[in-house]
Amino acid sequence: MATTSVDHQSSFIVSAIRQIDSAVTAQMRWVADFNKSLICGTPLDPSILAADGYRSCAFGQWLYAERPREWDEWRAEFDHIETLHRSMHAHARALVEEKSGGAIAPANYDKFMEASLRFRFAMRALSFRLIDEICLIDQLTGVWNRSSMFKRLNEEQDRMLRSHQSCSICMMDLDHFKRINDTHGHIAGDKVLQVVLEIASRHLRAYDAIFRYGGEEFLFCLPDADTGIAVEAMERLRQKIADTEIALKDGTTVRVTASFGVAPLSAALPLETSMEEADRALFCAKAKGRNHVCRADTPPP
Repeated sequence: MATTSVDHQSSFIVSAIRQIDSAVTAQMRWVADFNKSLICGTPLDPSILAADGYRSCAFGQWLYAERPREWDEWRAEFDHIETLHRSMHAHARALVEEKSGGAIAPANYDKFMEASLRFRFAMRALSFRLIDEICLIDQLTGVWNRSSMFKRLNEEQDRMLRSHQSCSICMMDLDHFKRINDTHGHIAGDKVLQVVLEIASRHLRAYDAIFRYGGEEFLFCLPDADTGIAVEAMERLRQKIADTEIALKDGTTVRVTASFGVAPLSAALPLETSMEEADRALFCAKAKGRNHVCRADTPPP
């Protein structure tokens, strides 16, 4: 998932969970109506008898509708759900044909109900995956939270081992941020964090990752970038943050600066080792007077 669009992704996931819930409700209503038809003889939904009925029922219309590309991350889950949904329709059609010739064999009805339950469990599993995803997002800034950081950095280390490509991480800390909270209040401080992260999201690549490490400190992960490239990227970001006037709700404006510490992400060493190097580089940037970018191999002042 592209981290620079995490704020958008958070809204998308909430909407997706609601859509899935509505789609499952519609399909369970379809199952209930089908059972009522078998038992009470009420009219059948025409989609049950059609060869492509799995496409025309309410759930099928949702499943096969064109969706945004964000759904592609769960393509494997949707392929499995599609198979279960088609199986459920096939079993339902077989039961209708069997009933027209006499009684329905209990074993065949059990197959239909088993397909229905497996479908429902698969949809529930997808909902849980989406819920887990949104729990990994910092709701204030829209970037990944610390809980997701180690998992995703470990995944990046695995990718580095396979591709033999470099990756850099960077610690960013807003300078004198406590003054913003003390002078203008914590709501103003939240606004400053949001604006700074919006700037970062616009100026980083779609596949760069941003994590809220704690308070006003953030960690960036830049795949396929050595420390030289990462320093250049952070320098551009540092300058943009320093040049931006942030409008507060009371009509006043403030400016903030940030310090950056860049280090290579090692695929062979524990994550903590690379993060400590980035933290030492951040300390170097602070020691230089703040509003600086330092690399891990930069001598301290």
